[in-house]
Formats: sequence, structure tokens, C-alpha cells
Amino acid sequence: MLWQPFFPFPEWRPSQADGLDFICKGITEADDILLEAPTGIGKSAMAIALAQFAGSINAGTYISTTTLSLETQYMKDFAELGLRQLHAKSHYPCPNYRSCDVGSRCHCKEETPCSYKVARAEFDEADFSIANAAYLCTCARFVKTWEPREIAIFDEAHTLHDVVADGYSFNIFQDEVEFFPTEGSEPNWLKQHYAFWLDVQIRELQEELDENTQRMNFAKLSDPELQRLCRKLERAEAKQKNLHRILQDDPDNWIFDQQPDRLSISPLWATPLAATLLPRIGAKRIYLSATLPGFQHQCRYLGIDPQKARFLALPSPFPLEHRLIHVCSTVKWKYPSTGTEIASVCRALEKILKLHPTDRGIVHVSSYYQAREVVQQCRSNRLITHENARDKDIRLEEMFARPGVVLVSPSSHEGLDLYGDRSRFQVIAKLPFASLGDKRVKRRMDADKNWYHLHTAQKFIQAVGRSIRSDSDYATTYVLDAAFDGFYNRASQFFPEYILEALRVQEVNV
Repeated sequence: MLWQPFFPFPEWRPSQADGLDFICKGITEADDILLEAPTGIGKSAMAIALAQFAGSINAGTYISTTTLSLETQYMKDFAELGLRQLHAKSHYPCPNYRSCDVGSRCHCKEETPCSYKVARAEFDEADFSIANAAYLCTCARFVKTWEPREIAIFDEAHTLHDVVADGYSFNIFQDEVEFFPTEGSEPNWLKQHYAFWLDVQIRELQEELDENTQRMNFAKLSDPELQRLCRKLERAEAKQKNLHRILQDDPDNWIFDQQPDRLSISPLWATPLAATLLPRIGAKRIYLSATLPGFQHQCRYLGIDPQKARFLALPSPFPLEHRLIHVCSTVKWKYPSTGTEIASVCRALEKILKLHPTDRGIVHVSSYYQAREVVQQCRSNRLITHENARDKDIRLEEMFARPGVVLVSPSSHEGLDLYGDRSRFQVIAKLPFASLGDKRVKRRMDADKNWYHLHTAQKFIQAVGRSIRSDSDYATTYVLDAAFDGFYNRASQFFPEYILEALRVQEVNV
């Protein structure tokens, strides 16, 4: 119970206490602690309690998130406690450039405060600091002065494997090379041709950058051309480091996906990469998520020895009647889509809207096309949608400002806090299956069918949790996809008990 004086709020829930007790005990026994806790349980407060406790014994903590909105919420709630934040350089204003994202060399005068350097110093000096998971991984790989801390807390840890994998992925575009390899000959082409071309490109960029810097006086250092060169050089140098890793590895561990204008390269699994990289962030590592089912699988994907790790799954503390999931198998999706699926969604959705005449809600679909068609074909003016992430923020403000508005979205399964009357119902029109048109998804599925089921179950569970955020909150979930029954038979092992107990079949006629 040593964490109690450091809990950031006057009271804690029993489930939060159970989780914190488990972590504090487990961290004395293992380097990797995995805690699965339902959405809305208050994992952010738990992370801050652990970080403040660690700080009291001179142990530093990094906290990572996966979305800017979650990071912003952390800072809003806990900045006064000493939490400090760091972004990539491009987020900071610069007196000489449009931003500080101008390459590894800083051209600011000594007497001119550099906003990035100030933020970086505060981040480094704080007992506990927060940053995007991808940015922390990048720093741990490339920053020479980087030092791991005693503790790393990975919030939304179910995405961490892909965050690591994406950091080692890159594209080679058609205008960068003289020719592309034939399919299957990519590894030899990388070694015999592309490595040389990339070396030449980096040398030419360095020479061009030096020439531009030397002939420009200080007043003109904000020249967009110089900024463009710096960014291009940084990207090329990062590609070179990733290329070295690929050439040292077995080609079967990598995906080579040829598109008309590019060659996309990514690791099949991030397992060996994560096993090396994550200890460079924290000597002790705590993984928090609402979706860490399949403990053995999660450990394998992150390069963790399950025999040396500790795992706990907490039950939902929220009343069952507040979080029921009604399985209404009314829509049979086909590939390719025939259009009848959208019509079926719209007819079911119109009935659901009548059950919630004044409630706000959210409809989860799988593509922007589906979202647009549902909004256009549904006989209701309550539906709105969005075209991209920036547009989604605008639409959410519109939704929160007017009662009865329903957002149809292909990208809101995670990272969205629809507490209270922001959403009283949610509809999963199509199960969030990963696209088999993605070469990495197909290869992973062929190598490990459990991964595909686990990935879909995680996204489904995340979607279910968008609108139930506290013990006084309530929302009804409707599942329209007729594929749910078959998916449940294959993947129910990855559903936590609090999801299984909430499932209801055809109790609502839609």
C-alpha cells in the first residue's frame, strides 16, 4: 500500500487499489508487469501514482501514450504534480525557422531561447515525463545521450508491438531509385543497388546542406529550402539505419510489399526488436491496457519471457446492466461489397435511433466509404461523419454541442473518451477485421492464426469501451455484423470475462 500517499485523487476505486498492489508487489519480482483493466477504470491515475511513488525513492519514470489526445488529457490532469511532456521538434516554434524540425543541428544563437531545448531540459529533469510511444522508441534508438529510466509505463500497451514494428518500417519511392527489383529479389537488390544509391543520396544532401548553410547569413536561416534539406537528410539517415538492420537479418523476417510507385518494407514481427529496444526505455516495464488477452501471445509479440513476467486481468467494476452488448446479427457483409450491406445497416440503424430518440451515439464502420454511404442512405438527419483525423475533431465538437447527434466513424475504435451523455449507445456495424489485402496482415495470419483473432478481439473490446467510462456511466452496444457468431466461436478465448457476461443475443429486434 506504499502507493497510497501518491494517488493523485482523494479517493481510489477498489479495482485501482488491486491493480496498484499487484504492480508494486510484482515489480520486486519481475522486470515486466502486464495489467489488463477495463476502459474507464482510471489507468492514468494509476500510472501517476506509480510514477510519484518511484520519484519519492529517486527512481525516474517514462510514461508513453499512443494518441495526442490521451497525452493532452494526462497533462491537463497532472501537470501541476510535476508531469512534463515532450513532442518531436516539429511541434515547437523556433525564432529562426518555422519550427524546430530542421535536422539534428540547431542554428539558434546561444542567447536565443530554443523552445525545443527548454522543453527537452524540463522533460529530462522531471521525475516523471510523458511522450508518444513512437517518439520514445525513436529517442531510445537514435539519441546518443539517451538514458533509460528505472521505470517505463506503457499505456495502451496492446498497440506497442506495432509501434515498434512501424519504427523499423520505411518506403522507397520510385523517384529515389533507377529501377525496382523483381518480386522475390528485394534482399539482393537492397544490398547490391539500393545501399549504394542511398549512400550517394546522403552524401549529396550533406554537401548541399553545408553549401546552403555557409552562403546564407543568419538572418536568412529560415529559408524553407534549408528546412526541406534537413528533413530529407534525416529521413535518408533513418532509412540507412533501418536498411543495415534488414541486411543483417533473415529476409524471411521482413515484408517486401511492391506498389506501383513504391516498395514498402516492414518487419513481420517486432519480437526481437522490442526485446532489445524496450529495456532502453525502462529497466522495469509496466504494460497497461484494456485489451491484453492471451497473456502468452502478448509476451511473445513483445519479446518477453512469460515465465519471468507477471500478469493480472482485473474484472469490470461497472454494473452489468450499464454495459450490455446486444448481438443483432442482421448484416451479412460480402467481399466485394454489393451495396445491400449498407442498406441493411441503415434499416437496422433507423430502428436503433428510434430506441434512442434524444441520445448521442457512435457507429463504428471499417472505411470512410462505408461511413459516407451510411450517412447518405440512412433516413435520419442525426448522422454525421468525417473525412480525416482533423475533421473528426471538428465533428466531435459538433456532436457534443447538439443532443441526439450520432457520429459514423471508421477510426474511433480507440482513443476516444465518450463519457456521460456524450454517448449513450454505440453500434458496431462491421467487425474490425484487419484487411487481408495488407501483405503484412496476410503473412502474420498465415504464420499465426491466433494473431488475427487476437487483433480483432482487441479492437472490438476497445470499441465497446468508448462510451462506458465510470461506475455511474451507462451505454448500450449493438453488434450488427452477422459474422460475430463465427468470430466468437474462434476467438472467445480472447474475450475477458466482463465482455462475455455482457453479451446478449437478439434481445433487441433491429
